[in-house]
Amino acid sequence: MTEGPKLEGSGMNLQSPIFRKLLLGAFVLIAVTLGVLDFYLTRYISDREIQSVEQRLLAEARILGAELAGSAPPDLEAWAKQAAAAAGARVTVIGPRGTVEADSGRSPDTMENHRRRPEVVRALEGRSGSAIRRSATLGQDLLYVAIPARVRGTPGHVLRLAVPLRELSDAVAAVRLRT
Repeated sequence: MTEGPKLEGSGMNLQSPIFRKLLLGAFVLIAVTLGVLDFYLTRYISDREIQSVEQRLLAEARILGAELAGSAPPDLEAWAKQAAAAAGARVTVIGPRGTVEADSGRSPDTMENHRRRPEVVRALEGRSGSAIRRSATLGQDLLYVAIPARVRGTPGHVLRLAVPLRELSDAVAAVRLRT
């Protein structure tokens, strides 16, 4: 009668059903623990990255808002394109009724009314707002930040900046590679 391999000093046979069950249980426990850790770590990194990008966009919007206050309506398209290049974000100027007056990525004539967008609603109420959603214009998920703004001294406008969430996916992927 031949016995299977034994663990040295333990007297336990590697062919033993009890050993196999314990080993399988340990692997399952490790796999579940790693899955839960990945889930929570990914959410944590995502939330932190979104907060960081949102704060950066808000700071840039406030700086650009001061510049926008002196811009004349005929110059808004050119201003939006220059501001987008400086901020590294899509820039949109929205009028008091929600019509897009200038956009760094598209012609305002082809864009729908933005009055009901959550970040625009908050900005029209006099507060900063933010939202994450799929851009109908660009076909990708964006983080939007909007603030109340003036154009040539006229209040009631909105300055909105947006960046793709591709950066967020890259940050989460980088964390997964390191763990």
